[in-house]
Amino acid sequence: MKEVDTLPPVKVPKFEDAFPNFTLQKKIEIKTPTEINTTSQSPAVVENVFLISEMSKSESLAEVSISCDSEQNQDSNVESTDENTFITLSELQQQRATKEEMSTFKNYETGEPSMRLYVKNLSKQVSEKELKYIYGRYINWNSEADVNSFDIRVMQHGRMKGQAFIGMPSEETAGLALQETNGYKLHGRPMVVQFARSTKAKDIS
Repeated sequence: MKEVDTLPPVKVPKFEDAFPNFTLQKKIEIKTPTEINTTSQSPAVVENVFLISEMSKSESLAEVSISCDSEQNQDSNVESTDENTFITLSELQQQRATKEEMSTFKNYETGEPSMRLYVKNLSKQVSEKELKYIYGRYINWNSEADVNSFDIRVMQHGRMKGQAFIGMPSEETAGLALQETNGYKLHGRPMVVQFARSTKAKDIS
């Protein structure tokens, strides 16, 4: 058998020297040796591994926290996930007003189907972001047409305050959204959702 030549132990650099752009923030557990032995037959290839040297030799776990100060290292996927996380059907159903509560709106009618929804009885503190969280679940975010047609306008002034208009990709999508969100309690008040009146030109006789 051939003798295997061994390489000297690899010295682990100090954390701040190896990663000057990182700061300590959150606690995570990383199991790491204080040194790595390599051989000529199986050289060690270490990729994307943080080696922590500032720990006593008797310790096998290091509690560290790593965060990057540079904006280039931010995870854009996490941000997009946060933006595109929307309410679930279960949440809509759990927060739906009872029939007795909705009976207050005696003259309620869905209206003639259209691609726009009219939402009223909103709390004055309702924001566009909150309505996007609710109605964004009906949008195919991989479709440019869907994204471009999705529009939210919250009325903030005058007599229209407490009302909003939601533009949807199609009448079918708007109908489903109306069915599932009408009566949903937002800030303790049930939303009243109808089809918005279409802006069709009047016939001139």
